[in-house]
Amino acid sequence: MILCYKGLGFSLEIIMLDNFKIDIGASNPPEEFKQIFKYTSVRSAELIISSLSIRFQNPAKFNDPFDCRSSGVYYNHRSMDEYCLKDFDILKQIYPTLSENMHLLDKAYRHSVENKIKDCAVSCFTSHENNQLMWAHYANNHYGVMLGFNNTDELILNARMDIVGTMNYGDFPKVNYCESKIGGLARIFLTKSKDWEYEKEIRFVTMQGEGDYLFNPSSLTTVTFGLRCDDDQAKSIIEMCNTNGLNPEFRKAKIVEEQLKYYDLDRRA
Repeated sequence: MILCYKGLGFSLEIIMLDNFKIDIGASNPPEEFKQIFKYTSVRSAELIISSLSIRFQNPAKFNDPFDCRSSGVYYNHRSMDEYCLKDFDILKQIYPTLSENMHLLDKAYRHSVENKIKDCAVSCFTSHENNQLMWAHYANNHYGVMLGFNNTDELILNARMDIVGTMNYGDFPKVNYCESKIGGLARIFLTKSKDWEYEKEIRFVTMQGEGDYLFNPSSLTTVTFGLRCDDDQAKSIIEMCNTNGLNPEFRKAKIVEEQLKYYDLDRRA
């Protein structure tokens, strides 16, 4: 990403060097979760399976209006980490007078971060395979489906994943983006209120914009139908998987001794 900021007689271009995959989490990095899950409605599950793709959306459309806001970071060039120093070294070669106008660096980073938030697209998964709140909130009150995926670098095929991480939940101090670019990105993209902690979210972020991005068909490992999912809808999804060459395990949720249990289903529709 290149940002132009015009001031004091010259154009300052911040060449962002942080568009790389970073694994940021709380106590557990994403790789520790071999399986990740997406709770969804039947209709969304049908679209995912029929198109072999997963939707990535801008956080402005999410149910949390505080998601991915820049208010958690500030910019002070007096302390810069290795990534910002690399930016600075490149920029000094282009603009010899930059050292005399360092305040522009802070402004340029601020605009760059705002552009990242505007341009990013996110898809949310969870590490929690059996969560009644997730079934209720994201799988249409148990009428929906939970899709399970292998968590590998090859999960998303046709989009670069710029940030992958587990969410941090709580109230955290502001981060100096210049001092810790990774910490700043985590503060913006991987931090939510403690109210959302039950989600145990694992987040995939791309700066390539919104879209339906292909997933590796072999990564789909389980399709679990909710307690109230209609049998005909379940049969239709099983048939759709068979038609598209997908080979997940099929399961049905049931209440057994006041607990939610999953039981295997015949893959024949």
